Amino acid sequence: TLNTAVSQNAKFEIIEIVRGAEHMGDVDQIEVLYYGEPAVGQLFLLFGLEAPNISWTTPIPISDRIQQYVTAIVKLPKSGTDRLQFFLEYLEDEEEMLAADAYDEFARVPYKVVQGLKDQLSHDQLIAFIQNKDIPPSRRRLYLVMLGVCGNPEDAPLLEAMIRSDDKMVKAGLDAMIGCYLTLLGEEGLPLIE
Repeated sequence: TLNTAVSQNAKFEIIEIVRGAEHMGDVDQIEVLYYGEPAVGQLFLLFGLEAPNISWTTPIPISDRIQQYVTAIVKLPKSGTDRLQFFLEYLEDEEEMLAADAYDEFARVPYKVVQGLKDQLSHDQLIAFIQNKDIPPSRRRLYLVMLGVCGNPEDAPLLEAMIRSDDKMVKAGLDAMIGCYLTLLGEEGLPLIE
């Protein structure tokens, strides 16, 4: 938490060390260059790099929810479906930082790990995400991949309509849309794609 109102260098009280406590010793406060309007009591996330001579990143203002999220993720398994399952509920979170981080977790795992979540995926929620034109194409691609895991041939008419659409926003993520369509229909879907 910020405990001073200095415009260039600001002193931050350390309230939680998520990882790397062995490098901090008895330090309970650090001074870091901060850009912006300081607010006493605001939570910030800082990353320390290159221990033991730690260089601090720019402080990032966070909410209590983000603090709880960061604390929780360091306790998760390093990989696998058990880890990935945690991030499902954050994929379109109102806190953009959480939504982006959850997407990044899915973006870096092999397809086989996503397949392992088949029973935990919400088919109806994925359809809603895919139909939402406001969702960025990168995330829509992920949701199409996930629909390919938990969907069924009854989803093909929706995908076909999207593939045939002249609206660029509807067609965003066409590569993943085609992949999902063919995953669900197999060879039966090739005539449309050809």
